[in-house]
Amino acid sequence: MNPNEGGITGLTQHELRAQAETMLSTGDENGVSARDPQELIRELKLHHIELDLQNKELKRYQSQLESTRERYIDLYFHAPIGYASLTAEGVIDELNFMAADHLGLTRQELLRASFGELLTPSSRERFQAHLAKTFSCGELQKCDVVARLPDGSQTHLRLTSVVVEGDNDTPACCRTIVMDINDQQHAERERVALQDQLRQAHKMEALGRLVSGIAHDFNNLLTLIIGYSKLAMNQLPSSNPFFAHAQQIHKAGHHASELIDQLLAFSRERAPSPTRMVLNETIRDIESMLRRVTGDDIEFNLSLDDALGETCFDAAQFKQVLMNLVINACEAMPQGGRLTLRTRNIQLHERAAARLDIEPGPFVLVEVEDTGYGIPEDAVSRIFDPNFTTKSSDKTHGFGLATSQGILRQHQGVIDVVSQIDKGTSFLIYAPRIDAARAEESPAPTPTILLVEDQTDLRQLATMVLSTAGYRVLSASSPAEGVEIAELHPGALDLILTDVTMPGMNGRQLAERVLKTHPNTHVLYISGHDHESVCRERGIDIDAPFLEKPFTPERLVEIVSALIAPPHTSSTPSFDPSSDPSPPPG
Repeated sequence: MNPNEGGITGLTQHELRAQAETMLSTGDENGVSARDPQELIRELKLHHIELDLQNKELKRYQSQLESTRERYIDLYFHAPIGYASLTAEGVIDELNFMAADHLGLTRQELLRASFGELLTPSSRERFQAHLAKTFSCGELQKCDVVARLPDGSQTHLRLTSVVVEGDNDTPACCRTIVMDINDQQHAERERVALQDQLRQAHKMEALGRLVSGIAHDFNNLLTLIIGYSKLAMNQLPSSNPFFAHAQQIHKAGHHASELIDQLLAFSRERAPSPTRMVLNETIRDIESMLRRVTGDDIEFNLSLDDALGETCFDAAQFKQVLMNLVINACEAMPQGGRLTLRTRNIQLHERAAARLDIEPGPFVLVEVEDTGYGIPEDAVSRIFDPNFTTKSSDKTHGFGLATSQGILRQHQGVIDVVSQIDKGTSFLIYAPRIDAARAEESPAPTPTILLVEDQTDLRQLATMVLSTAGYRVLSASSPAEGVEIAELHPGALDLILTDVTMPGMNGRQLAERVLKTHPNTHVLYISGHDHESVCRERGIDIDAPFLEKPFTPERLVEIVSALIAPPHTSSTPSFDPSSDPSPPPG
């Protein structure tokens, strides 16, 4: 800065002094000699004042410069982003506090340190290439590296560098922005995981369409196998050798049906199909499987209440829940132990129901008790959280307690857990109990059913089962024939039982045509396709009565009698092979 910027231009204080002394000594007539001494003194005072003002201005500028320098230092060292100056060899010449924080050391510890030595081996090579390219091309360069922190952990950093040319006294340096990108890395991993899930979902969607198409035809065959084998068992005494053959065919049909259900459940979310059931029967169905799961080191005990009430539950989903809890119990007893499965009726009062967040009332209780190592108290409250697990990855079965709890909630029930360290754990399944006694209604004299099914074998089987149950069945092999029968039928139709997918006219279109002449008729759709997908494709209300193939004769009669009153002249036929095989009355 020119010291005279605020005063006399071009002359310094020393120059003014020298000029004044020269003028006095020479007696310049245009200078001192021509002036009055008082005037000279006045002018010198003016010069003195001007010089004083210049000094004050210089001090003000110096103060502003110091303030600016302090602000710059504060901005640099306390910036919310990391800055560093590096030599061509990668030595840290200068850095701010945020850059030091990213590297887990103090600023003083990092000064004159080699930046590359702070990185992992693979990142060190990448950093050296980044540094060389920054100095060689002179353009902005970016590089992601992984630094090792003093505590042994690692952190992900992004370096953005540019070269600053030096002069004769100062060599060129690399100015680098150091950013923490751990959150970005986490978000990127989540994005990749979501993409993988999306690709998997697309695969499952394609698999679901393939399986659904196969299942439709396969379920038609299974309906015949299961239905006719059961009818054969009803007509044979249990002592007849062919009764055992028919029984094996019936079991094989059920196993095939379960396999189709598993394929459908694997390729899509399966909507629950709750039915009235006694859970004891379902437990006995999979008892042999449960014993195989527990193995020889674990003592497996059943304590089932013979007076257990009925509940409304999806049998397949209950088996999954029970299997999951049994597997969990076995994993809690790696050295062996005792597993007990109990059932009993229970009445939940308001206080207990409020704790479990369910409505009070009668429940069926299924208890899975083990003598394992127990669950820590802090984990019990989180045991049903979707992202919580106490298992190692090699012991994860993919079903999960959170999913099990979700299934119980779908059925207005709940799973509770009681555990003590080194003593064991009890998982308690609460399922709402329903009254076994049904209100008697005055049935129609002879309920009439319009059955429309283009598969001849299935139509004959359904006609036989419903006729045996006492219903009057009007069967049609095509939608057009079904419409014609309905238009010509003089009396009332109680139920339209129709396949959904048929040539020429689907089940919904058929029902709409028939309902024009018989508006008070119930409609029951049957299909071998998935309930939700076929209803969505055919424009059928998802809540409309629906029966999935394959179905048993009992299931067909059960759902039909739930929609229309069963015939009063005929009791509901028994399809239990242990019952009297003679045809029911009516």
